[in-house]
Amino acid sequence: LSKNTIDILTAFSNVNDSLVISKGSVLRVCTTPKNKFVRATVEEHFDRDFGIYDAKKFLNVVSKSFHEPELTLKDKYVEIKNDYHSCNYYYSDSSMLYTFNKDIVIEDKNVILEFDLKEKNIKQLENASALLGLGMLKFINVGGMLVVKLFEAENVVNDTFIMSLEKSVTDKFSLILKAEHLNLFRGDYHCKVSKLESGLIFLYLKNQSVDIEYFISMQNESTFN
Repeated sequence: LSKNTIDILTAFSNVNDSLVISKGSVLRVCTTPKNKFVRATVEEHFDRDFGIYDAKKFLNVVSKSFHEPELTLKDKYVEIKNDYHSCNYYYSDSSMLYTFNKDIVIEDKNVILEFDLKEKNIKQLENASALLGLGMLKFINVGGMLVVKLFEAENVVNDTFIMSLEKSVTDKFSLILKAEHLNLFRGDYHCKVSKLESGLIFLYLKNQSVDIEYFISMQNESTFN
């Protein structure tokens, strides 16, 4: 596995403890309550489907016990080896693990907001969320500018953190999601907010340097007028 693929799988393991690797080069993962979906294309081509129950354990074996390991997919296990040693790591039953197979399609007619989110902004928001203990964030219009606000609970006096994304907006909206969803693969993102006919609003984030994309459901109390 290349370092980039190991890094992508590590990011996946922060979404779900388990992984289902499908035949081909496209990797997918989702949270157990299906409100966050991630899709990535990697340079490797896997020749079979297999499941990994403890993704972090598997990745630690691959990245810390081996230097430039070669993976061979057997019937019941993956053989991890280099010139000096090897390990047989057994698969888990994929049918017992969470995943998704149908890709989400972003239709232009449903896009209600577009903006860019820089890696430095993401890190600043993550740090502020952790330091201040703020578990929620929302995108709002403040004076005609797109702003991200970190908060803990609505209608309660507590600490907040506000960051302008330097984009002009005209609509009135309050687009809310959990701050933990900021845990993304490194890089800058182009973002689209889409509102389906069902009323569901979700955030789409496309990495600008690596072929990885996120689909995150907004909280039910989100609004866009």
